[in-house]
Amino acid sequence: CSYEGQEPKDIYEFLMDNETRLGWDANVCHLDTTVLLENSPEDKIVALNCRTNAVGPISGRDFVDVCHWVTIPAKEAGGDYPIYMSAGATATESNVEALIKEVYPEPSGYVRGANFPGCGWHVTASKNGEGKVVTLVTYIIHTDLKGWFPKIVVNNAIAGSYVDFFKNSSEAMKTYKKE
Repeated sequence: CSYEGQEPKDIYEFLMDNETRLGWDANVCHLDTTVLLENSPEDKIVALNCRTNAVGPISGRDFVDVCHWVTIPAKEAGGDYPIYMSAGATATESNVEALIKEVYPEPSGYVRGANFPGCGWHVTASKNGEGKVVTLVTYIIHTDLKGWFPKIVVNNAIAGSYVDFFKNSSEAMKTYKKE
C-alpha cells in the first residue's frame, strides 16, 4: 500500500499503535506487546500477541510472535528516508515458548496459529515526480492457521482480509493524530 504525502515515520508509528489499530482494523480484536529486549527505541525485540476475528467460516485465531522492530537511518539506508522494519515469527525455542505460554496462555474460543520466519512490515519512502513523499508499506505474512480447513479456503479468506486491512489503514491514516 502506498501513502502519498505521508512520512514513513508517521506511517510506521500509526501501524504500530495497537490501541488505534483496534479501531480501524476490522480483522483484529486484541493486540498486546511485551518488550523482551530494548537496545534503543529504534531497536527492540518484543512478543506480539494478536487475536483475529472470525473471517468467513474460519474461527478467530490467536498468534504470539517474537518480533524485531528496527529503524535503519536514512544515511545507512542510502536514501532520503529511514527504513522501518518489523520481522518476526512464532517462537520455536523451548525456553521462549515457555515464556510465551506463561505471558500469553492460549485463550478459550481461539485456535493458536503460527507464523513462519520472515513475516512483518517493511516501510520505505521516496519522492514522486512532483517532489511529494510517497511511503510504501509491504506487509509479508506466511501463516499456518492450524485447524482443518482446506488451504484454498484459508488463502482466499486471508487475501480478502488484507485488502480490507490496507483500505481501512489508508482511510484511518488520513485522520490519525498521535497523542
